[in-house]
Amino acid sequence: MKIPIALIVSIFISYAAQALEEAEVQRFFERYQRLSEEFSVQVADLYLDNATISTLRHSADGSAQKMSIGGKQFKELLVQVMAAAKETGDISRFSNIEVSIEGETATITAHRYSVLKESTDEGYFMVVTKTDGGELRISAEHTETRAPDPVADGGATDLQSLLKVQVDRLKEHLPLMADSDTRLDSVVSEGGRLSYHYTLISVSIAELDLGVFEATIRNAVAGQSCSNPEFRQIFSLGGSVAFVYSDKEGARVAEVVVAQADCE
Repeated sequence: MKIPIALIVSIFISYAAQALEEAEVQRFFERYQRLSEEFSVQVADLYLDNATISTLRHSADGSAQKMSIGGKQFKELLVQVMAAAKETGDISRFSNIEVSIEGETATITAHRYSVLKESTDEGYFMVVTKTDGGELRISAEHTETRAPDPVADGGATDLQSLLKVQVDRLKEHLPLMADSDTRLDSVVSEGGRLSYHYTLISVSIAELDLGVFEATIRNAVAGQSCSNPEFRQIFSLGGSVAFVYSDKEGARVAEVVVAQADCE
């Protein structure tokens, strides 16, 4: 069967219209940078609701922990934290930008320099997809961070300084979704204790068996805390770490405290 030339041309034109061009992707990334540096909440509109946003956090001992969040939740968090980011001057500068294209998807790699943290993330990348409407949107974004090592950096090794490092590292990123049901709202230093305050965003206290919930949380966080080199340093100086949970209406659900004795 002979395929009409008009149909072949039509298919070719349709494909060409959908395929991405490097200049188009570069303009999109420039817009992303501009909106970010202006601390505009409109940057949230550049993400797809089903995007995957991931972070790989490298600890001082060489271990790494990966965290991810869905696009819809990330967009909501962006709007919430934008004012705080502006106040602290949390700006990222990008260099060594490269674009690779495959059909309707483009991957942008770059070195991301955090002005606030004075550190460079060389593992950064963004995936951009063309929607059915012909618009470019972010379908994935990946960042990498490195936890500061106060001892290696020549900083103070007293307990209060170590607690302050932990608080300062996280405060500009909060609130942050730990998972689909749990939001980390704040991290505070109280005396010799580092406290993480979480909210169970879809659960009320009446729905929980408090004894079972606390036992489950204790088993989970105790092992993780005792294997965390930063927490172990806090424990060695007589400090402790608390995990405080509230329900969706703000009622206190549980508080689990981990100290050196729990790791022996």
